[in-house]
Amino acid sequence: STAGIMKTQIDQFLRTIKLNKDKKYLFFYFGHGFNSQDPAIQDAYLLPTDCKPTFVETCISRNDLLEKFSKINPSQLVIFLESCFSGTTNEGVLMAFNQNSSGVRIPPKKYEFTGNIVLFTASSSDEPAYAYKDMQHNIFTFELLKILQETEANISLGELFIRVQQNTANTANKIRDASQTPSVQASTTIGDKWKKWRLK
Repeated sequence: STAGIMKTQIDQFLRTIKLNKDKKYLFFYFGHGFNSQDPAIQDAYLLPTDCKPTFVETCISRNDLLEKFSKINPSQLVIFLESCFSGTTNEGVLMAFNQNSSGVRIPPKKYEFTGNIVLFTASSSDEPAYAYKDMQHNIFTFELLKILQETEANISLGELFIRVQQNTANTANKIRDASQTPSVQASTTIGDKWKKWRLK
């Protein structure tokens, strides 16, 4: 989606949460992403189809997004980012950055956020999130949906993360001969409480 469409949809989602804070919410992003190439800027970005990594001000800041969610603070928000923040495509090809960039992929520090929020990412900050062409998905999304279908989503988030992390790593190693390790980060408010949460 374009930046305009993405920002409109995010604003609509934020308004919905604000009006119904007592409900459970799921935010899923599938698309390109990248880490800031400026060591002074500890952030990662969602990359709309009409934007370029060389103009970060046109992209969607992960930190800003988490801050907006934190301010509203619903009873439960689970975020899945099926995106590679390493600066590569899902085929492992390095994106084109500003000519003044060193070309070094800089993993950002974890952004500490508050509220009843937990964040799952498809890979660690220095890894690609690989495509699974035979299944017409990315590996992380395929493994996530497979587990949710098998369990009918009747599974704790702690168990879900353990299984999707292991399955994603095994599949990436098998079909891409590469490493891909999904990660999770909970807000400073909830600590490990998210592990007992359920999507239903």
